[in-house]
Amino acid sequence: MLAPLRRCPASLPRALSATTRFALRSTSIASPRAGLPSRIAPLLSVRAFQSTVRQAGAQAAAATTATADISASPITKFEELQERGIVHKNVIKAIVDDMGIHTMTDVQSATINQALQGTDLIAQAKTGTGKTLGFLLPMLQNILSKDPKLAEPDRTSSFETSFGRGNSFGRGRFQRQTSRRPHLVPDIRAIIISPTRELAEQIAVEARKLTRHTSVKVQTAVGGTGKREGLRRIMTEGCHVLVATPGRLNDILSDEFNPIPVQNLDYFIYDEADRLMETGFMEEIKEIQKSLPPTSLRDRQTLMFSATVPKEVVKLVRQTLKPGFHFVKTVRDDEEPTHQRIPQKVVFTNGFETQLPALLELCQREAILSQKGEKRPFKAIVYFNSLKETQISYSAFNRIRRAQRSKHALWDGDLLFIHSDLQQSARQRQADSFRAAERAILFSTDVTARGMDFPNVTHVIQMGLPRDPPDYVHRIGRTGRAGKEGEGWVIMPEMNAYQIRQKLPDLPIKPDNSLATATADLEALDEVPEHASNIIQALQDSFSKVDEMELEEAFPRILSAASNTKDKHALVESLKSMAKNLWGLQQEPYIPPNVLRGIGLDRPNRSRNQGSRGRGFDRNSRDGRGGFDRNSRGGRGGFDMRPRDNAPFGGRGGFDRKPRDDAPFGGRGGFDRKPRGDAPFGQRQDSRDHRGGKPPQSRWETRGRVNRAF
Repeated sequence: MLAPLRRCPASLPRALSATTRFALRSTSIASPRAGLPSRIAPLLSVRAFQSTVRQAGAQAAAATTATADISASPITKFEELQERGIVHKNVIKAIVDDMGIHTMTDVQSATINQALQGTDLIAQAKTGTGKTLGFLLPMLQNILSKDPKLAEPDRTSSFETSFGRGNSFGRGRFQRQTSRRPHLVPDIRAIIISPTRELAEQIAVEARKLTRHTSVKVQTAVGGTGKREGLRRIMTEGCHVLVATPGRLNDILSDEFNPIPVQNLDYFIYDEADRLMETGFMEEIKEIQKSLPPTSLRDRQTLMFSATVPKEVVKLVRQTLKPGFHFVKTVRDDEEPTHQRIPQKVVFTNGFETQLPALLELCQREAILSQKGEKRPFKAIVYFNSLKETQISYSAFNRIRRAQRSKHALWDGDLLFIHSDLQQSARQRQADSFRAAERAILFSTDVTARGMDFPNVTHVIQMGLPRDPPDYVHRIGRTGRAGKEGEGWVIMPEMNAYQIRQKLPDLPIKPDNSLATATADLEALDEVPEHASNIIQALQDSFSKVDEMELEEAFPRILSAASNTKDKHALVESLKSMAKNLWGLQQEPYIPPNVLRGIGLDRPNRSRNQGSRGRGFDRNSRDGRGGFDRNSRGGRGGFDMRPRDNAPFGGRGGFDRKPRDDAPFGGRGGFDRKPRGDAPFGQRQDSRDHRGGKPPQSRWETRGRVNRAF
């Protein structure tokens, strides 16, 4: 049994205790706080002054009795919260009847019982342990306690939704009358900040489920969505709970022309506090705090959740939590983490050309075992290290899926994708579909690697190791959640085998030699086992239908993402083999000199016939599928490897190409093309294609400045 609740500062880690000793000399806040009227008089509504002193005292006394019951005997069943009169019946109805949850997790029991008492709190809790409900429930109940009218369902909103806002009836007398109702006016009582858009949207979904039988309005403010539209929803539909990313929240709070009302703010919640610090949001958080009413004028409860408590989080605690806060630890010191507990295997391939065949073979095998009942329904996340590789891999697999849908167990489930170049709405749809699916494969970049809760994921498959070892751990953490088992796989070229020993020496990763495609020779398929040959040929046929421009653009991005390979020349040759023998390209993909310099090949050997092209671009005639034509003339633009006398700076010929800002290592230059209307994978049509697999930084979350443009 955990000992989750401890009084600060004595129970905090030594660093937290030492750095906050002076700050915590004040007595603790033991009793629940009644809502204190703000002294920002011009901004307050008359409604805030309607409670008499006697009513406020009665509410405080009732809350004191309820929280005393909590302290006396911690509650583990949600129904008990209603039976003891601690939480409103409409909130419990949403949890028990709608969501089907009856018993609290250890995290929920510890945080709910304590947060309901009204004190500031920092909780050390891992993702996937139910912590979202752990902070949403006490926040919602405290909002309802201060404004009981919000506890009843919003009949007006339901009626308006049924008839639609766009018809004449909705625009007429009924709407004019109801638009003046107080609960439609933004009255923000709580703000929740999250490090990523996906996690913020996920929290908002859970919050809306919880508030279904109340009048509490939940809105989001995240990067990747229209700021103007978000503000319109807040101002016209009402908002009591705002879930936001730091950059967008700072943007709208500092907007002088469209201010949102936060003078009644009572609760502020930091989710994934350690991630907020890792991604450099400290400056935004400081600015956000300046935009909020001072706690001396408007008291508020602050809750903070973090998987770890590094020194950056300690600093944030000192700046935001009031003296007398509580530290709730729900991670046992002897608890084995996911990346140490679940089985993990690595498949070494001949080169990059057999990575995708090995992935397809693994997925097919596991889906068959699942269909036979020998394993749980196959649900996998496949992580790639570049955005472009994610796109073309999904494109190839999707074509195979359409061709084999009725022929193989693998395609009984969904095939989905998420990457940073999708519009936020498209990313949310993909995430929701994968979350709800019983069987599915999700191709993803690292945008889903942390904080996202996908239930029942059986496999996490990584196509090569990420640059940073912690990212490996976060990826693996998508499986083996909520007490369930999972598997971790890495598929990587044998030339990079040293990275396992170098980056992850202490993890239980074992080699696996069971996939025939991993060591297949793509130029001698007659020597490959039949099932492996069929897999390879299916991928070759699929890539032959992929737009050559996509492959052409993907090649240098994949090269950049794999630049941590020691043998750079072997890396280039292996990728060239992939382009020829798997993709079926007739000419070698062009690699910009900037990319070569970026991976450490800035001084390649040159030949008279190759002009500025380096040793990594030798044109060796090869038999078999595809093959590069060194004498090709015309052909695909950018693959004409003959130097041209009139080419600027010895370049690719004929066109004065300005370097693109978003190309890796300075880019290859090229035309300023507008995105195609039929751009694949739901790419944003209003922005440039972000290269190199690195998630683009939202203009709303740009560090150190506020962009007020819409």
